[in-house]
Amino acid sequence: MRYLVFCSLLCLFHGQVVAKVLCNGTVWKVQVEGCSMPQCASKDFRQGLVSTLGIKPHSECTEALVESSRARLIQLGFFRNVEIVCEEQEEKGLLVQVILTPIRVLKRIRIEGNKFFYDSDIKDALPVVLGDPLDPDSSQIDQQVEAIKDAVTSLYEKEGFRDTKVTIVVDILDELSTELKVLIVEGKRLRVRNIEVKLEAEGGQRLEEGKWTLSCPKVSASDLRRFTEVDIGAAFTSDVEQNAKKALTTKLRRIGFEGVRIESKSDYEDGLMSFVVRYRACNLIHFFIRDKEALGREGFRSYLDDALLNALPFGDSGVFDFGEARLARDMVREYFQSKGFLFVDVVLEYRAKETFGTDVSPLVSSIISFYITLNGRKQIRGIHVLGKTSIPAKDILGAMTTKPYDFFGDPGIVMIDRIFSDLEKIKELYGRKGFKEVNFLWANKKKERTLEVSKDGKDTLYTWSEGDLAFRIRVLPNTEAVYVEIGIIEGRRTMLGDVYVEGMRFFDKKAVVKEFGFLSGLPFSLDAIEEAAGEIKARYQSEGFFKARVELRCKGHNSSGEWAGCKEVQIEDKIIDLLVSVHEGDRARIGGVFVQGLSKTREYVVLRELPKLGEPFSMNKIASGIRQLKNTGIFEWVRLKTVVDTKEAKEVTLILQCREARTRFVEFSVGVESLNRTGEFPKVIASSLSHEISANDSVTHGFGRTVYLNIPDMLITGEVRYSDTNFMGYGKQFYLPLKYGFSGTAWDRYASFTPTYVDPRFLTRMLSLRITPFITFDRATRKIDLFETGVETELSKQIVSHLFASLSSEVAEVTTRDPETEATYSRFNLQTKVVPSIVYDRLDYPLNPKKGGLIQTALSYINTYGGAEVSNYLKLEVVGKAFYTLKNFFTFGYVVRFGMSEPLGGANTLPKNERFTLGGNRGVRGFANDAISQYNSDGSLRLDKNPDGTFVKRYGGDLVIASSVELRFPIVRRLHLYGAAFYDMGGLADKFSEFSWKSFRHSAGVGVRFILGDSIPIRLDYGVILDRRCSEIDPKTGQCTAKEEIGNIHFGFLYTF
Repeated sequence: MRYLVFCSLLCLFHGQVVAKVLCNGTVWKVQVEGCSMPQCASKDFRQGLVSTLGIKPHSECTEALVESSRARLIQLGFFRNVEIVCEEQEEKGLLVQVILTPIRVLKRIRIEGNKFFYDSDIKDALPVVLGDPLDPDSSQIDQQVEAIKDAVTSLYEKEGFRDTKVTIVVDILDELSTELKVLIVEGKRLRVRNIEVKLEAEGGQRLEEGKWTLSCPKVSASDLRRFTEVDIGAAFTSDVEQNAKKALTTKLRRIGFEGVRIESKSDYEDGLMSFVVRYRACNLIHFFIRDKEALGREGFRSYLDDALLNALPFGDSGVFDFGEARLARDMVREYFQSKGFLFVDVVLEYRAKETFGTDVSPLVSSIISFYITLNGRKQIRGIHVLGKTSIPAKDILGAMTTKPYDFFGDPGIVMIDRIFSDLEKIKELYGRKGFKEVNFLWANKKKERTLEVSKDGKDTLYTWSEGDLAFRIRVLPNTEAVYVEIGIIEGRRTMLGDVYVEGMRFFDKKAVVKEFGFLSGLPFSLDAIEEAAGEIKARYQSEGFFKARVELRCKGHNSSGEWAGCKEVQIEDKIIDLLVSVHEGDRARIGGVFVQGLSKTREYVVLRELPKLGEPFSMNKIASGIRQLKNTGIFEWVRLKTVVDTKEAKEVTLILQCREARTRFVEFSVGVESLNRTGEFPKVIASSLSHEISANDSVTHGFGRTVYLNIPDMLITGEVRYSDTNFMGYGKQFYLPLKYGFSGTAWDRYASFTPTYVDPRFLTRMLSLRITPFITFDRATRKIDLFETGVETELSKQIVSHLFASLSSEVAEVTTRDPETEATYSRFNLQTKVVPSIVYDRLDYPLNPKKGGLIQTALSYINTYGGAEVSNYLKLEVVGKAFYTLKNFFTFGYVVRFGMSEPLGGANTLPKNERFTLGGNRGVRGFANDAISQYNSDGSLRLDKNPDGTFVKRYGGDLVIASSVELRFPIVRRLHLYGAAFYDMGGLADKFSEFSWKSFRHSAGVGVRFILGDSIPIRLDYGVILDRRCSEIDPKTGQCTAKEEIGNIHFGFLYTF
C-alpha cells in the first residue's frame, strides 16, 4: 500500500507516467549507468562504449538490435552483466538506459604453504595475471578456478611431488577487484633412485642357455634400463612411468619382441621404478650387406645399425607378419637410398615358424632377413632440362628441391619420390606461365609407378614414370656420377589480352594492375588470377571494406560473346581478355579502442600506438602498432580481438588483450679478455707452469729445457645490473649497472657506474632518447689510464629501412696518465663533445654476421677547457664492413677504418683520450692493446722530446687508416666450434704528410670461436707480427732497447669486427 502511494506521488511530481516498454521505436536519448571502473573517467572510453553499443539518438531501435548490442558490450570483457532498458518519453521517443555491472579483476595474488617453489615460480605458472578478470559472481569462475588449480598441481607433479593439495580461494576486495589465494600443502617429493626391468616370456618361461641354436635376443639389464629413457634422479611421476612403459615397449618391438605387455611393480616411496615385461613370442631380424652384385649369397656380411632398426615399422605396429615385413623391406630400401645408394637391392627372406627345424627356440615366431646389395653410392652431378623450353632452365631448376652434388652444400642424393614431387612443382610453374597442357617426355600415363632400363651407348638409362609425370637418370659407367634428365613438352601457351578494371576507387588502379600481373601480354593462369583476386579482396578488408567483392570475367580476345566466369570460358585461342570487377562497399571506422590485462603499464602506452576513435579502419596501421608494442619487450604477448556489427559492418571495436612480461631484473655477468699492457703475468704462476713443462720435457726427452711462458694478463670483469624495461609503467627503460674489473697484475683495473634512462618513443614513434650519467676508471682497455665523470645524451632515429641517424652530446671531466712515462694523472679537463652520426646497416645479424654490410660515419666536435686553455677540434671517423658466405661454409669478412681530425683555432693534437689508437682486441691483432705507434719513413719510431730532454714514444695519432680481412669456417658445426684465419693492417700519423709505407703495420694469425647460443662468439686468436720493429727505447738516448714480441694471444667475447 505504501509502495502504491509512493508511486502515485512520484507520478504526480513528474506530471506523467514513465513506463518500461519494448525497445521498438525511435531513440531519443542513450544513458549509460553503472560504469564505475577507473577507465570510465576517460572520455574516449565512454565514447567507445556508446559506439560499440550501436544504438544512437534519432535512429530506429528494435529488440533484435538491443540483443546484439548487449552481446557486443559483453564481448568487451569489462562487464559481468549488461542490461538495456527502454522507457517511452512522451513526444520524445525512447530513453535507452544501459546498466552495466563491471566484472571484478584480479588485484592481488597470495601464495601460502609453498616451500619448494618461489612465489614467482608459481605466479609464472598461473593462467591468470594481475588485471585479468576473476569474479566469483561470473559464470566462468568455476572453469577459471579449476584451471588455476590444475596449473599449480601440474607444476608440483613435474618435480615429483605426490599428493600435493592445492586449494584456490577467490576473495572479493571491493566492487571492482578480487584477491586470489593459492593454498598449498606440499606432498612428498619422489625421485627415481633405481630402475629394475625383468624380461620374461608369457607364463614365466625361461630359456635354457645354449639349448637352441636360434633363440630370442638376449637383452642385458643395463640395456633394459636404457630402453626406459629415464635417468636416475628424475622426478618420479605417473606420467614419467607411463612414458617409460611406452619407450620400453617400442624399443623391444624394434628388436623383434611380439605381444609385449608391461606390469608395473614400482614403489614410489622408495624411488624404485620396477617393471616386469612379458612377451608372447620373438622375431629374429637380421641384416646382411654387401657392396656389389655377386653369385648367390656370396659376399654378404652381418650388419648392425640401430638407426636402420628405428626406421622399420615394427616398433610402432608390433606386427611381424609377411605384409609388415614387405613394408619394412621398402623402408630399408628408402633408408639406403637416402644415403646415396640409388640402386640398392634389398631381398627379403621371410621364414615362418612352420619352416623351422628343431634347433630353433619355440618362442621364435619368424625369422626376417634382409639381404642388401648396395651397388655403389651415386651422386647427382647435374640436372638437364631437355626439349624446347620458354622458361629459363635456372627457373625450372630453382623450383626443384633436388639439387646436384656440391662440396660445400647439397650431397646430391637421388630421391625418387622427391623428384616426382619436383615434377609437380615444375608443372605448377608452367601453369602459372600460361602452359596448361604441359607434359613430360617418357610418360606412359599408367597410374602405377614403372621403371624401364635401357642403354644409350655405354650409359645406362633408368626411366621412371607415374601418370603424366616422368624423368630418367643417366648412369655413367665406372663412376659415382649420375645425371637427372627431365624432358618437357610445353604445349600451347595462353596469354592475357586486354585487361579491364572497374569499380576500384580506393587503391591506385595502375599500381594494383602492375603489382598483381594483370598486364596485357603476360601469361594467363587461372590459378594465379584467382589468387590475385583473393589478395585484392583481403587488402580491401584489411582497410575496413568488409563487404568488398572482387569478381573475375573472361572471354576470348577475338570473341564477340559476353563476359563469363573464367572457369566456364572455353579457351580456344591463345589470348584471353580479363575483366576485374570490384565492389568496394562502405569503409568501416574505429568504433572504440579498449585495452585489457594491464596492471603496471599505463593505458596510454598502448593506446598511443593504435588508431583513434572515429579513424578509418586500417589493419596495416593496427598491425604496425601491435608490432611496436611487441618490440617494447614489456609484453609476453599482444592479441587483437575485434567486435563488428556483422549486419552493417560500419564500425569496428578493437580490444587489445595484453599479457605483461616481467620487466624488472637483477643481472650478474662475468667477462674475460686478454689484457696486453705493460706488466707481466704473476711470476708465481708463470714460473710454476714453466717448471711443469720443463719437467715433462725431461721425462720425455731425457733433458730439461728452461721454458718461459709469455702468458698474457687477463682482464676479469664482473657486473651487476638492475634493469627495469617498463620504468614506472611508462614504457621507458632504466638501467643501473655497476662494473668492476681486475687482472693478475692489478686489483684496480677497471670500474664504472653508468645509470641509463632510455625513452624508446621520445616525442614520436621512431625517435629514441638516451641519458647516461657516468663515472669511469679505466686502466685496462687502453694503453693510457683514464678517469672521467660526466653525462651523455643521445637522440637516435631510424630514417628509412636500414638507415639510422643519431645525435649525441657529452660533457665530462677527464684526467689521463701514460703509465709508461707519467707518474701522476694530469689535471682535470672539461670536455664537451657533440657527435652526429649516421649508420647504414644491411647486416643479416649484428653479433654473428654471415652476409651484408655496414657503413658508419661519425663527425665529432670536441671542446676542451683546462685552466685558461680552450681548444676545439673536429674529428671524423668512417667504418665500413662487408660479409659474404660461400655455400654456407666459408664466411669472408672485411672491414676498413678511416679517421682524421682537424684542430680549430690554433689547437694542437687531439686529447689523449680522443686520439686514434691501434693494436690488440679492437685493432691490429698480434700487437698489445694500443701498442702501434707512429713511424718515420725508415720504419723507426717517431719520438717526442720532453722539456727535460728525455725521449718518449708518440701515443696514438690524429689520423688512422686500418683494415682487416678474416675467413671464418666451421670446425665442428654441431658443437658450434668455428675457426678463423685473418690478416690485419693499419697505420697512425698526425698529418697526411707524415704517412709513408712504413707507417703501416701488418699481422696475420688464426683463431677459434665458440658460438654461444648460435649468436654470441667467444673468441681466441693468436696474431703474429709480420714486420717486427723496436718496441722500447732508452728515454735518455732514444735508442731502441727491445724488439716487439713475435705475437700475442687475444681472448674475448664478440668479434673484433
